[in-house]
Amino acid sequence: MRFQSSISSPVVRNAAWMLYGQGGRLVLQAAYFIVLARTLGVSEFGVLAATAALAAIFGTFSGMGSGDVLVMRVARQPAVYPVYFGNALLTTVVSSLPLGVLFAATAAWMLPGTASTTLIVGLIVSEFIFARCMEQCAQAFVALDRHRYTAHIFFLMSAARATGAVVFMSAGGSTAEQWILWLVALNGLAMIATVWITITMLGRPRTEPWRALREIRHGVHFSIGLGAKTVYSDIDKAMLGRLATFEAAGTYTAAYRLVAMAFVPVSAVLYAGASRFFRMGEKGVVSALQWGRRLLPFAIGYGVVVAVGIYLGAPLIPMILGDDYVGSVEVLKWLSVLPVLQALHFVLADTLTGANLQYVRSTIQIAVAAFNVGLCYWLIGAHGIMGACWAALASESVLAVSMTIAILYARNKQYSREATA
Repeated sequence: MRFQSSISSPVVRNAAWMLYGQGGRLVLQAAYFIVLARTLGVSEFGVLAATAALAAIFGTFSGMGSGDVLVMRVARQPAVYPVYFGNALLTTVVSSLPLGVLFAATAAWMLPGTASTTLIVGLIVSEFIFARCMEQCAQAFVALDRHRYTAHIFFLMSAARATGAVVFMSAGGSTAEQWILWLVALNGLAMIATVWITITMLGRPRTEPWRALREIRHGVHFSIGLGAKTVYSDIDKAMLGRLATFEAAGTYTAAYRLVAMAFVPVSAVLYAGASRFFRMGEKGVVSALQWGRRLLPFAIGYGVVVAVGIYLGAPLIPMILGDDYVGSVEVLKWLSVLPVLQALHFVLADTLTGANLQYVRSTIQIAVAAFNVGLCYWLIGAHGIMGACWAALASESVLAVSMTIAILYARNKQYSREATA
């Protein structure tokens, strides 16, 4: 009876849908990554990786966290969906232009003579607008616990990239500039399909700019936290292109991307439980932590298994990506422990967010982002790729410890308030 009840649980069903979507996404991402890495070669792949890493940092602010505000508000009050979905799309489009200018200026300074206008503009359109709008469509379904469609959207997003990579290879493409044109076209078609599906299934969006402005404080907390996370996840790739070589950036990115793909199942479960975190978090961090504790054994257990598998499988990289990537073997061995550290800090971070303590999460992430940039500048300058590995491991360790301390402090504070009430 308990087993049947567990199987019929909405969270289990949602996680199953997300595992389907993310699993399919994982296969397609793997195909896209392998085809693109082999087609471009390690140096040109490094150019793309370094520029795309910078784009990812600025792109996280596109929408100013309105997608996360959408999940938070609609999960608690579904009737407000049309306004929050409409505001999310509006905010994304409006914020993309100034962010695009900042990204272009930073890329020209940090990667002079490498990040071409075509590559920069293509990344702005593809990642700041098209990809972000698709993610907000996915978040609309998450907020309403209709994860089947979220899974389909994730699958579609990856299918567009994988299809583009195969066509790009077949057409004889060989540069990052040529690739970005294919990506813009296919992401644009995928975005049109995604928005159409969302409107058909959930209803038309409606905009209320005054409400979007009123929610900007919450959105900024979300976007700052996500932006800081992207900094300590991606800045090392851009800094390798600046302080070392683009071959080094390509070698490191190849290994890092494999680790990220291996973490997809944990991301799927956390995505499926996002609305649950917000609902339980209304009662405080103690309730949110109860849900987090249920996810931790799976997350950490999976992280350990994957870490061992990554370490043992690292020598296969040259067979998969080509001899250009032989240097990625040692990098992958060093990074193999990341899934364990990420499993811990991701669950604790979502606990803080669900308990309306996003500002605490964001503060920690900003501090770690600054720590990571300083560490990368020092270690990459002195040790190249290995310096990037050590900086990544140190930053993830600091995150895990900091999130743990923050959760314990917030829990004890809530207990004290309840005891004196």
